[in-house]
Amino acid sequence: MTKRAFQLPHICRSLVMAGMALISAAPMARAGLPVIHCKMDDCLVTCPAGDSLFAVRDITWAGTLCAGCDIVLDFSLCAGVVLPDPPPGSPYVVEPVGRTVLAKADNSGSVSFPLAAGGVSSGRVKVYASGAYLGLGPAVASFDQNGDLAVTDADLALVSSKIGTSDPTADFDCNHSVNAADYDIAAAHLLHFHSASPLVGVGDGPEIELGVRAMSNPSRGPVEFELRAPEVGWARLAIYDVSGRRLATVLDRDIEAGVRRVGWSGRDDDGRTAAAGLYFYRLTLGARQAQGALIVAR
Repeated sequence: MTKRAFQLPHICRSLVMAGMALISAAPMARAGLPVIHCKMDDCLVTCPAGDSLFAVRDITWAGTLCAGCDIVLDFSLCAGVVLPDPPPGSPYVVEPVGRTVLAKADNSGSVSFPLAAGGVSSGRVKVYASGAYLGLGPAVASFDQNGDLAVTDADLALVSSKIGTSDPTADFDCNHSVNAADYDIAAAHLLHFHSASPLVGVGDGPEIELGVRAMSNPSRGPVEFELRAPEVGWARLAIYDVSGRRLATVLDRDIEAGVRRVGWSGRDDDGRTAAAGLYFYRLTLGARQAQGALIVAR
């Protein structure tokens, strides 16, 4: 599923002219320093499957649309980013030695990069248009947080550890805060991988294990549970008291494979607020089960 996590453009303008061997001569170059304007996404988020986009739009050179010009992203300041060869048919090329990515703007002076890459960096990417330096773009976030070119439970754990911070390497929705929404965006890309990932062999892919955990424990109110399902099937998540009596049914329906979050209001099936104490939760999927303990504090 394509997830576009870039919404708030910022304005950039050229600062200096830079010669780059990778780029052709600027077709619209003039004497002096022509002013270049553009808009680019506030977030640069990569997925090893290449299904997230970074866009540079409305590029104008001295007031004229820069149609067909070469747009280069320079990752030399982003040591943690892994840039493998793009998939066949990709609209961009990767030059690994200089750590640059090149694509051509369309007739509207815009270009989108579906970057099939991994790894994160708080350093910022440099952006060029046919040799003209447009300025620094965003830091690099990635659903593949550890740079192994596959989105696995390990990456989701790293995103979870950044919740409550303003870390740009896990801010997938450009709101300058890492929260549950960013986790959910990353979880939608679970098991996405690049063919160059060391975790992937012929016919193989990253695997997910059945699991469930309370995201806040102890809890003083509603509780979110993270569910990990390796396959489709009918799933039930229920809360039990210490005597084994079922207190509440949180989920009882068919689900898809993957990672998701479901919420419990903190009330039993009759609508009464659960008293403070120790409870158990159990996820059943087919013939398999996963469970844990939850402390409710009032």
